Amino acid sequence: MSTVSDILLNKFNSIGLSDLGEDALLTRRDTKFVFNIKEMEKVLDLFADRNWSILEVGGVRNQFYNSIYLDTADYECYQHHHNNRANRKKFRFRRYQNGTSFFEIKTKNNKGITEKERCLVDNEEYNKAIKIFVNQGSSLNPELLEKNIRVSYHRITLFHLVTKEKITIDTDVKITFNEIVYNLENVAILELKQEQFNKNLDTKRLLQDLGLLETGLSKYCIGIMECVPHVKHNQFKRKFRMLEKIGKAS
Repeated sequence: MSTVSDILLNKFNSIGLSDLGEDALLTRRDTKFVFNIKEMEKVLDLFADRNWSILEVGGVRNQFYNSIYLDTADYECYQHHHNNRANRKKFRFRRYQNGTSFFEIKTKNNKGITEKERCLVDNEEYNKAIKIFVNQGSSLNPELLEKNIRVSYHRITLFHLVTKEKITIDTDVKITFNEIVYNLENVAILELKQEQFNKNLDTKRLLQDLGLLETGLSKYCIGIMECVPHVKHNQFKRKFRMLEKIGKAS
């Protein structure tokens, strides 16, 4: 069950997937923030008062997402992020609450732009067709990829029809790997997504003025840090401690 009240979400006018566009912001500039969920009302009210709309699918405004990530046996994708390598990639299956599923390749290039390629799938089987897709979109040998962590969460999606900016807010993040379960308690992850040439800084400044912590730590990296003790994570330690501190704030 979501930790976000419907009362807060109903302050927004709703839009549907057709209003977003099928491939909205697959190439974009991302800025990530984290905050304690007790600040949720303040954050949502800020955007409800500025004519943002909320995505509603099947009558639901806080959608459930489920992702399964793939990496090599030595966690090459994680290591690339840890070492701040340019043109790094993530591979995942993602299933939406309405049952639609995609396999996605997500690239962060050397200019800080995120590019996402995806193909529609029927299930989460890493089969020959998907390996061909990986081979076309990556220099990595697709035979080296294997499934590892599963990440589930609830997501609120806000969209501004004029500036074409999108904000996603993820809560109730649950990470599982084999028998290990890790819950990111009381923490919301907000991501501002803008078209790559959008120079508007107003929304980013609004979030900064709220005192939200800006961070580049992904849910995947959080999961690997927590579930795979032997991987190096010294570059992420400070950010991870800040996450824990935010979650424990009274």
